[in-house]
Amino acid sequence: MTDSLVPTWIKNIKAQREAEENRSQVASQRYALASKILLTDGPAFWKQFLKDLQITVDSLPLIGLRASMADLGGKSPRESVQISIVRESLLPAQLYTNLYYDAPGSNIRCFPQVGSSFELQFGFYGDRLMVSCDDSGPMNPEQAAEYIIHAMVEKIELA
Repeated sequence: MTDSLVPTWIKNIKAQREAEENRSQVASQRYALASKILLTDGPAFWKQFLKDLQITVDSLPLIGLRASMADLGGKSPRESVQISIVRESLLPAQLYTNLYYDAPGSNIRCFPQVGSSFELQFGFYGDRLMVSCDDSGPMNPEQAAEYIIHAMVEKIELA
């Protein structure tokens, strides 16, 4: 049948189906590319995040808090750390948060001593791999370290 004899509404349905198939193929390609990037950039993000956490932990004595970051061990490729903050005073207090990254996982799982657990979800914002949480916007490793430690400092000051 020649194209000129095909009713317009059938041409429209055919065009819609082809467009949907193309969108599906593009989405699959994007997902595959994102997965490949996450395999390489996820561990790099985690390593930089740990460095930024350590810098922040090392800076807490400037505001009168003692802090440490300890490796919790585990099997490779899982990596885990515990951040501990201590307020030394007449009313001492201590808090910790455990952080877990399962390379090449799509998140960093966070388990604070006080409060509910949450996840920092990896995502692409522009061309950069970042993390976000329910109540935050996109964060680079330094911002994510601040997000974790600042929440702990606020809680220990209220304890």
